[in-house]
Amino acid sequence: MIILEDTRQQIGKHKLKHEYFEQHGIVVKRTKLWVGDYTLPTDQSVCIDTKFSLQELISDVCSKHHETFKKELLRAKESGIKLVILVEHGEDIKTMEDVLFLPKPTKT
Repeated sequence: MIILEDTRQQIGKHKLKHEYFEQHGIVVKRTKLWVGDYTLPTDQSVCIDTKFSLQELISDVCSKHHETFKKELLRAKESGIKLVILVEHGEDIKTMEDVLFLPKPTKT
């Protein structure tokens, strides 16, 4: 199987995904994608946009990144692409209640 990875994905920051792909015989080809981070070369009607954490998603929705994120969502919609947002938060979130009690991010 071959999947496409957007060239804007930072090399070296997605080690776990790449290890999984390699272990399962999935070949990753890097190219610029219209929307999202991953898709199939044979059917780009579904794309996956990965977020490292809920904090990254919140930042995309509620900060200066909002317009960029909104434009990507609109590009997907206008192109008939189903854009799946995959949040890779970790094992500390198992239920929606866990989301309610996430610690607030500290200001840097």
